[in-house]
Order: sequence, then C-alpha cells, then structure tokens
Amino acid sequence: MNRVQPGFIRTEADEVHYNLHVMMRFDLERALIRGDLAVADLEAAWNDRFLADFGVAVDRPAHGMLQDVHWSCGLFGYFPTYTLGNVYAGCLHQALRADLPGLDDDLARGDTSAATGWLREKVQRHGGLHEPREVIAPRLRRLPRARRRLLDYLEAKFGGLYGALKPMSGEACWRSGRWPLCQTAYLCRDVLTALAALRRSDAR
Repeated sequence: MNRVQPGFIRTEADEVHYNLHVMMRFDLERALIRGDLAVADLEAAWNDRFLADFGVAVDRPAHGMLQDVHWSCGLFGYFPTYTLGNVYAGCLHQALRADLPGLDDDLARGDTSAATGWLREKVQRHGGLHEPREVIAPRLRRLPRARRRLLDYLEAKFGGLYGALKPMSGEACWRSGRWPLCQTAYLCRDVLTALAALRRSDAR
C-alpha cells in the first residue's frame, strides 16, 4: 500500500506509478491517431518510452504493449478516464477530511462507519442521476484546481513516507528518486486539458 517502485504491469502499479502508466498509453495512442506513429513501430515506441519513464527495460511483449486489451477492442481514449477517476478521488478525499476531522482516529480503531456513511450520503446515493462533475463540484470550493487535490494527497502521503517533496527540475527530480511524482503533475494537466478539448469538439 505504501511501497513505491516501478513495475511492468499497469494493474499492479502503486498509486504514483499508475498515473505514469496511463500517461504513456495516452501519449502513444494520441500519436497513433495523429498518424505520427505507425502501428508497426508501436512496440519499439512503447519499450523506449517505458525505459525513459520507469528506468526499466521491457523484457517481453506480455510485460509491454500486449498487457492491455483496450486498443485491440478499439477503446482508444479510455485510459485517461482512469486518471480522471484518481483526480475525482483526490477531490473527494479532501472534502471527506474537511467534514470528518476525526477520520484518522476512527480508522485507527477500525471504525469505517463515518467514512462509508459520508460516501453513501454524498456520492453513492446519487447513482447515475448526475454527471461526475455535478456530484463532485458541490463538495469543493474551486473545481478548476481539481487536479491539485490529487497531488496534495500524493505529496502528503508519500512525502511523509519518503521525505518532503518540493518542486524541482526534471533532472533533479530524476536523481532524487521522485520522478514519478513530478511526472504525475504533468499527467493530470495533460489529461484534463485533453478532456476539455474533447468536450469542446463534441459541443461543436
């Protein structure tokens, strides 16, 4: 739960690296759709990008581009929704803690009733009646900075475990071992920007 280390498989990734997995797939599928990347070159592009982002060489296709079914099923543009879910979770986490200041003490006693009750009342009872934004927005004061809530959560949790996390250059971040967390900031920005562009295109 608290360990951060690179791995080949997206579905087995920790909270920080998971978003890097999504970012890589998002960039590759965008290049495919634009025509900047040929399908025949996808495996090499995947392996090069994985090595650059994770510092580990892919040892076989099952640990690389063949691990997901999304593209073979035509589900292009699907991966970013996973990180969007993480962004929403960051928003809800902050709102939950604001409403339940004794949450940590409750959880330490093994009592999850306050948290599950909050989620039931604020989120789950609405089911599919509303768009996600309409469920999340009333819990927040400033939705435009929603991605910051996820980063705040990651920085608080993993900063407490691995030391203070401060803004730094890409090279310094890589040398410090905090590259995944730094990259997450760019991922959230890119995903939300892309989704906003898709909404504008759909509106036209």
